[in-house]
Amino acid sequence: CAVVVDTFAEKREMDMITKAQEVEDTEAKDKKTLQNMFDKIDSNGDGGLSFDELEDGARTVAEFRNWLRVLDIDGKDLRLLFMMVDADGSGEIDPCEFIEAMYRMKSAESKTSARFVKHMVEVLDQKNDILTEAIDEVELRVAKLSKSIQSCLERQGDAFERMRRQNHEFRGRYEKVLDDKLGS
Repeated sequence: CAVVVDTFAEKREMDMITKAQEVEDTEAKDKKTLQNMFDKIDSNGDGGLSFDELEDGARTVAEFRNWLRVLDIDGKDLRLLFMMVDADGSGEIDPCEFIEAMYRMKSAESKTSARFVKHMVEVLDQKNDILTEAIDEVELRVAKLSKSIQSCLERQGDAFERMRRQNHEFRGRYEKVLDDKLGS
């Protein structure tokens, strides 16, 4: 019985080694295909893909169009795809970003739609954090401005009260002078 178990264990290990080699071979082949695809899409040859080049490549490069079809990515998804693949946010996709992202999408167990949704949620979460920080900053500035306005109004109120008293005193003196002159 132990011999049979050992034989199955050896066979399973060989199957795993064979599968690992097949995965490596497939990965190397797919990445070479993706490099060739990248070179065809990079119409100006500058080593980076703009969104316009990606969009144009989806229409004109048959291998890329087919790759996108397998991933269930259509024209309206290209902007999101571009944002996802442009990992460093440079506005341009370099060969490594393109090859790694496209290979992961094809090789991943999850559906492309789920990846899109996850990416969109992450982007929204980042924007929400930025907006929350901005709102906190605005609230702080409004509170400071409110205190400043209140202080200014209080000073103006004090100044207004002084002016009212001075006006009242002046009026009293003016009336006295007028009475003195008219009375004499």
